[in-house]
Amino acid sequence: MESTRVDTAGLPTAPALEPLLPGGAIRVGGTYAVPESVLLAITMLQAASAAGAWCAVVGVPSFGIEAAAAAGSTSSGSCSSPIRATSGSR
Repeated sequence: MESTRVDTAGLPTAPALEPLLPGGAIRVGGTYAVPESVLLAITMLQAASAAGAWCAVVGVPSFGIEAAAAAGSTSSGSCSSPIRATSGSR
């Protein structure tokens, strides 16, 4: 599978976060770690989710789909898995 290039149009995100991301957008197929900030994760996903992108949050038991929806994300293309994978899991 060919990697998405930085100059490829990405998914939208909050304008305040654009300067922090390569190309000012969330990379299609990208994986991001947002340690200890559920609000930052929700903010990062809002615009992409509202634009119809599928989003997933894994290993964050405190993340709530309802809270994300209240903040402007759409729950129809989102999922959350509170289970954190361990190094020995398959």
